Amino acid sequence: MIISYTHKFIFLKTRKTGSSSIQMALSLKCGDNDVIVGDENINGSNVDRNIDKAFSRNAHVNLMQMKIAIPDEIWNSFFKFAFVRNPWDLVVSRYYWEKKGIGCSAADFHDWLPRYVNSDYAEPERNAQGNIVKRIWEIGGGYINDLQTPFVFDQETIGIQFVGRYERLSTDFDAVCRTLGIHTPPLPHLKSGFRQVKRNHELYDDLSRQLVEHAFAPDIDHFGYVF
Repeated sequence: MIISYTHKFIFLKTRKTGSSSIQMALSLKCGDNDVIVGDENINGSNVDRNIDKAFSRNAHVNLMQMKIAIPDEIWNSFFKFAFVRNPWDLVVSRYYWEKKGIGCSAADFHDWLPRYVNSDYAEPERNAQGNIVKRIWEIGGGYINDLQTPFVFDQETIGIQFVGRYERLSTDFDAVCRTLGIHTPPLPHLKSGFRQVKRNHELYDDLSRQLVEHAFAPDIDHFGYVF
């Protein structure tokens, strides 16, 4: 998440959409008073300036949370944007990310998916030191955090000026930079291991496709994605 007073923009950071790369690239254009939250790779980030401290370590603050935390004059005058991704592609990316993470026991996509899209959301389990030992994607309901609609819509109204697409990441990022009047910085691939969409879709059968379609219905409806 970035709030740039230098260039008067707010970047709402969705998950698994290339947003970490976008944040890193834009951080090169930010000034000392700009707020950059949630990326340990960015040095000199301001995390407590002009934003509610409840969000000071959360990189993925959605639209309504951000709107509440920021003064109206900032919210109404800054250029706001976010990026979205085809949910079926996003879910496969999430699966591979979690599969290589600590404590993720699901070896098979079809074993993992029903827990991930379970509507019974659970907080991650932690040990006595506060470290996560079992994450929500194993317990149930992790998809809730990956929904993109809350970062773009204020109820049923689009609340930001630009919705970029992961599927045309470089082109849309360049469009954002032109709007901001800045030279487009290169996009690093911080969390890459990108897989082709066609290969991602080969993991699905009819049931798994329908599970994602049901869980991500708001994103599919709002952004027009198809399998």
